[in-house]
Amino acid sequence: MERQHRFGDLLRDFRLRAALTQEELASKSGISARTISLLETGKRNAPRLASVRLLAAGLGLSQVDGGALLSATTAVPDRRSRIGGPFGPPACLPPDIPDFVGRESELGKMRSANGIVVISGMAGIGKSTLAVRAARGVASRFPDGQFFCNLYGFTADRAPLAPKLALLQLLLLAGVPADRIGSSLEERVGLWRTVTANRRVLLVLDDTADDRQIRPLLPGASGSLTVVTSRPRLPGLAGALPVPLDVLPPASATELFGRIGGEDRPAEPEIAAEIVALCGYLPLAIRIAALRVSRGPARTAGELLLRLRDSDRRLGELRTNGLPDLGAAFSQSYRPLDTAELTLLARLAARSNRVFTAELAAELTGLGPHRTECALEKLLDHHLLLQPAPGYYALHSLLHQHARGIAGARLTRIGQPWLDPDRAITA
Repeated sequence: MERQHRFGDLLRDFRLRAALTQEELASKSGISARTISLLETGKRNAPRLASVRLLAAGLGLSQVDGGALLSATTAVPDRRSRIGGPFGPPACLPPDIPDFVGRESELGKMRSANGIVVISGMAGIGKSTLAVRAARGVASRFPDGQFFCNLYGFTADRAPLAPKLALLQLLLLAGVPADRIGSSLEERVGLWRTVTANRRVLLVLDDTADDRQIRPLLPGASGSLTVVTSRPRLPGLAGALPVPLDVLPPASATELFGRIGGEDRPAEPEIAAEIVALCGYLPLAIRIAALRVSRGPARTAGELLLRLRDSDRRLGELRTNGLPDLGAAFSQSYRPLDTAELTLLARLAARSNRVFTAELAAELTGLGPHRTECALEKLLDHHLLLQPAPGYYALHSLLHQHARGIAGARLTRIGQPWLDPDRAITA
């Protein structure tokens, strides 16, 4: 009866606020006055979605209030019970990887976190891997369900997942019947927050495009934890715990290469150390390099090293079946950039020196100090730049190589000239 009473109370409140009698609402909505009376007193089950929409239209409700009325038609268990379908609470976290290394400081930050955690970093830095490791480590704190949703924010050949579709996935995983899920974003937001209210749920939102994509997906309970992975830093999420990721330290990078490469094909320490350095200590690049050695019976670590030393073919060597293409991952990072920001990136990448100052960046583009500073901040926020020291910026070695060709080619297609790499400007 809890659901019927809650819907009835809300319906009565909205009707009185609209200064309508039951008969007047019946005339406006097409729902009989007797049915409205039974609904308000909890003597009739909550109606179908079509009837709720008729009542909302008759009451002249906003989309938000209409969503609240719809969400009240879905039975929500009491606080002591758990959400989920016939198989129990959702347990949707992907499997952990056995060769995880490092990140102890970042894991420590997240062990006692509640609310929102934002793991940000450049493509291939290991955001999703860390999110899964951290989520599995705290899953027991969230007995009402562990959810995982890939938002495809920077996935090649696929548009970012719309919040409305993401909510449909989450609500179905939570055990909400499909015929109780409204068609509008507002209805689904209200229903999701109702379902998760007073619950302890863990939600991992992977590969987020921006904060607008995830705001509607945040659970409605303060005791829940949402772990977000994103290339941008998402500073607009007030109160979120930022966990920015840097490349691995050399020791951890070498350990990762050894674990993936396997004990049957060990590399000499000096060779392994140079390989991971040429990979820019980037976890995805290291993983690809190690798999190239372990999967190729005719290729040794020394042979791979010789290939990686050739900077013109390095990105081409860092490809293997079953893992994301590093170049394609970098390309997706350029999507949010406007022409001025892309121009700046292309002209910086055209230089042989990866380190530069804001003054040099302004000289390269002619944008002026203020516009250049804004463009640099955008590139920093999207982890397309590093800041090794105050006043200095740098490109990651692999991104430097990739951006030199791809960003310049994209500017050429849209008719924007870019800097010849032979122009003699030094940092």
